[in-house]
Amino acid sequence: MKKILLISVFFVLGTFIYAQVETVAKEVLNAYQDRNVENLKKHASGIMVMAISDSYFEDKGLQEDIRAAENWDGKFREIRYNAGDMMGKTIYIAAVYFADVQNNEDKIYTVVLSSQDKEKWLMFGTGLVAETKEEFNKMSLEIPSGEEREEERGEEREEDTKVIGNFSLEVFDGPSYDIASQEILEESFSTLNADNFFISLANNDNWIQVAYSDNGYSVDYNDANGHFMVKEYLEKEEALQLLINYLNQTEDWNKNHSWVDFEY
Repeated sequence: MKKILLISVFFVLGTFIYAQVETVAKEVLNAYQDRNVENLKKHASGIMVMAISDSYFEDKGLQEDIRAAENWDGKFREIRYNAGDMMGKTIYIAAVYFADVQNNEDKIYTVVLSSQDKEKWLMFGTGLVAETKEEFNKMSLEIPSGEEREEERGEEREEDTKVIGNFSLEVFDGPSYDIASQEILEESFSTLNADNFFISLANNDNWIQVAYSDNGYSVDYNDANGHFMVKEYLEKEEALQLLINYLNQTEDWNKNHSWVDFEY
């Protein structure tokens, strides 16, 4: 009886998550179809909220994604899930397959959402991603459980041999590095654009990330004192210098800018 009850609970929970993901994915696609900045912002998170400006839909790098949304037939083919760690936290990912990429039988369009609690789902990055069927099929048909992620994170912590002061580097659409040099940082920063829109440096729970937008560069960082964001958009040179200072752990690296509590 207990086993039957447990299966029923998982079934109801899975159905609930599926409905939430489907609803948010539909609203994201509708926002792209209508080119509605405010509606898209409702489903954005963190630095993407600042990156979505009035001219967001005019970006040349988004035109193919917008056309895919406009041609959507209103049906979802399949939803797959994954989970991973980002900035020391477990992030759940849902990829909603909504269309095929024209003239490319190996790729599909998905709405990609993320969540920290499996209840509130937000866009991951720009929300729309053209990915290979192979990568999509590697994901799970069921959302990973929290217990599985804790076990994996425990194994990862045991294997973690990073030295304090060394920072890993990651960009949204590009290579990542376990240990970043200033040369790697500058080269990776130069690749930022509307599609490859953020870069981050991280060491355990300490990290900084910069997001590109047509308004400028937004920056936020996290340390033992909390999570903060720069009050205004920065110029390219300012943002890069901030990253370099952080990488080198320059004393008072953040003193030249005004910071406020991060807005979720």
